[in-house]
Amino acid sequence: MNKFSKIYNKIFDYTLVKTSPLVFSHLVNTTVKISNPNLIKLSTLHLYKEMPIRFAHRIQDLNMFPYGLNHNHNVSIIRDWYLTSFEELVSVPEPKTQQEIENFKLRIKNIYNRHSPTILTLTKGLFELKESGLITETDDKQIQIFLDRFHSSRTEIRILIEHYLSLFDSNVDNNSLNYMGIINTKCDIKQILDKAICNIDFITSRTNSNIILEDIVKIKGNSKLPMIENYLYFI
Repeated sequence: MNKFSKIYNKIFDYTLVKTSPLVFSHLVNTTVKISNPNLIKLSTLHLYKEMPIRFAHRIQDLNMFPYGLNHNHNVSIIRDWYLTSFEELVSVPEPKTQQEIENFKLRIKNIYNRHSPTILTLTKGLFELKESGLITETDDKQIQIFLDRFHSSRTEIRILIEHYLSLFDSNVDNNSLNYMGIINTKCDIKQILDKAICNIDFITSRTNSNIILEDIVKIKGNSKLPMIENYLYFI
């Protein structure tokens, strides 16, 4: 019997609950208006309730991957990571004391690190499925629909966790008082775009691609706005 078989009933119960929408403006407003100790307590409570729901939905997504991808060895590894993380979160009481919050933070950090290789592992599974020759180009498009939803939801989980962990360091050193968690309240958008364009130019020059990006950035007025820099860069 699979070691996770006993918790699938609980996972099903959590899939019946809708996830809370991740709204950027809510992250900014909450972070600015609430003092750091209280914000950490509120964020801990939010993650304690929200993460099992999100993990349960991701397990459901993985089980519904079409064309045999859900049975792939690499996808099974990812599923086990989500099952382990789900079990770790639902097996502890709600953190209330300072020590319990600190322990929860360490648990969340371990979960974050556990799921870091997800994209690479999933890519291996996709490669194996395509190499099998059992899927067509039409099948590939159908799989992409599932992958887009999975990756979008995974990104939201990563943002929530990164922001939460950063709150513990916000009074220590973020090299700037502009940072609230992972949000730079005065992010220079043009600077991020210029960096992305510079790197694209470098890549295309190495591959002899003919892409011209000169004068593509035109910003009028204030270009410094609240942003999560690394996500803006990748976009």
